[in-house]
Amino acid sequence: MADITIPLAEPIRAHGEEVRELRIRTPRGRDFKRLEASAMDAPFRLLLDFAALLADVPPSALDDLGPEDVAKVVEAVGPFFCGSLGIGRTS
Repeated sequence: MADITIPLAEPIRAHGEEVRELRIRTPRGRDFKRLEASAMDAPFRLLLDFAALLADVPPSALDDLGPEDVAKVVEAVGPFFCGSLGIGRTS
């Protein structure tokens, strides 16, 4: 699976630099193991924290995403959880 590049409608800051796009890499088993079970109760937090991990930016950087960019990020990482969060289901 290829990396996913998400152009941001509004730039954010990460590692002291302006970020205009997020490059989401394909997750590995070790990435899923880093997720806390308690995060499953807060799906948006889980998805945004997971996106930050895969994009190699601090989770706090995604706190500044606007609604349009949150939707794009959730759409990009949601399929990695196929069905476990009710995301990506069509019915």
